Amino acid sequence: MDRDDFTPARAYRENFRWAPVAIVVGVTAVCVVTVVILVGWHFAGWFQQHGIQRQFNNTVNSQSYQTSLLAEMQQHLSNVSDVANTRGTVPRNSPEQVTLRASQLNELKQFCAESATLIPADVPGGADVESTVQANCTPAGVIVANPPLAGPVPQG
Repeated sequence: MDRDDFTPARAYRENFRWAPVAIVVGVTAVCVVTVVILVGWHFAGWFQQHGIQRQFNNTVNSQSYQTSLLAEMQQHLSNVSDVANTRGTVPRNSPEQVTLRASQLNELKQFCAESATLIPADVPGGADVESTVQANCTPAGVIVANPPLAGPVPQG
């Protein structure tokens, strides 16, 4: 090859003729890798979320959790009963009646919220609480409009 035949155009053709192909292949590879990473990230999050949900279900459905939950619910019922006894000793027209009923409703709210995850058949004593739950709470764990355990404030 003669030195005079080696022009800049020829040098470019000889040395960079594969450059457009390499750029297209490189951009395509980056796009494919990005899609694979995003899809993998999505599925990893999905698997992690289901793993957490499964672990939560295993915990909530465990005998020890259910027993502990029932004990808390029974404590709330005891507190509602104690406040009801106190309300019985307060004069009917006392403003304290409103405060005491609010206290009862707060205990019932917690009782109902916990009832949403209670499985009465799985825990000894659960059936005893089930009728109280049905009378005072919705299946979603919310207090019914006029719960029997928290009577209205007496008028006059």
